Amino acid sequence: KSAKSFEATVLNELARNPDDFNAAIKAISFHLRKMFVHAYQAYLFNTTATRYLKDLEGAEFSTAQYSLGTFLFPKIAIANKEFPIVGFATEFNTMDKKLAQDVASLLKEEGITPRSFLIKTMPEISSEGGTRPLLMKVKNISRIRVKDDDLNHGKKKCTLSFSLDKGCYATIVVKALLARQQPASQA
Repeated sequence: KSAKSFEATVLNELARNPDDFNAAIKAISFHLRKMFVHAYQAYLFNTTATRYLKDLEGAEFSTAQYSLGTFLFPKIAIANKEFPIVGFATEFNTMDKKLAQDVASLLKEEGITPRSFLIKTMPEISSEGGTRPLLMKVKNISRIRVKDDDLNHGKKKCTLSFSLDKGCYATIVVKALLARQQPASQA
């Protein structure tokens, strides 16, 4: 379904019951509601990661814009570490002090706490959170092939193949590859 379809579902439910916001959100499919929670957690992860990387002394980055900010891709090797996916079970005492401060600061800016992910009116979309590595490993990358694009006359298409661990996104790998083609930037 299109974005307009779920918006229409919410609006129709609010038209029937103007004060029942929970019913309006529950009218959306479970999978879409869960995706909204995960997308917000990804935003928090990405924002925390960007702030952390900007604080690394002497690091240079390739950058790529996305709808809510900028991805930074280190041009030098940096230590990988576990980063929080904020959820109701997130504990700051398990993080190093600087990372805990960065996460707490972002949550304060957002007006939430980890307990905000414990959704009593919709426990099925509550999220415990967890961790994942800041950096991902790209495995089994094949040679990149560039050919004429059969759908867009006069344009080229690029084909590549690689593997990622669970929880990693191929779109980020493509953004990183494209970012390498841009001039270097300092954090």
